[in-house]
Amino acid sequence: MPKRHSKKLTHLPDIDKKPHERQSWESEKQWEAFCAYRDQGNKRNFLVAAEKVGKSKHTLHAWSSQGAWLLRVTSWDNEVDRAQQTGYLKEVERVGKNMARLAEDMYMLCAHDLQKWFAKLQAAPADEPVLSPSDIQKLVDSGTKLHRQLLRIADGTLEPVECEEDSAEYQVIQLSDDQQIRFK
Repeated sequence: MPKRHSKKLTHLPDIDKKPHERQSWESEKQWEAFCAYRDQGNKRNFLVAAEKVGKSKHTLHAWSSQGAWLLRVTSWDNEVDRAQQTGYLKEVERVGKNMARLAEDMYMLCAHDLQKWFAKLQAAPADEPVLSPSDIQKLVDSGTKLHRQLLRIADGTLEPVECEEDSAEYQVIQLSDDQQIRFK
């Protein structure tokens, strides 16, 4: 009579190891089978893993039941998700620092040109315009846009602030629960 595999949980994960790591009671073949099953991700299938390691689907099913594979693959999935989130947050931080450096460099260039304009304004006769109406409009638009972006950075908002170009409405940007600034 063929040997029947027990379907009962006979092995708990070692206390000194994470559930998704190789366990002390696990044979080389069981570990290989677990990895083959674990590494399939969301489309895990005993038959695919069994074919990969040269065992029957029933053997893997028994090993899974005995060795708490469901608990162990969940632990693995959580570990992978945590690593992905950490990587994403590091990338967001890296991009933020790069953007801050770029913004600072751009600010320094603009500040230099603004100093020239202010010097030109001070030297000009009072009745002679130094800036054209379109230059004034560009300065106001650029300053407003930069101010909005800085406020989004300061309050942690990552989504862009949308404004209609020709709207006479005020755009409200929230600084805190009790402070607001309005831009025309």
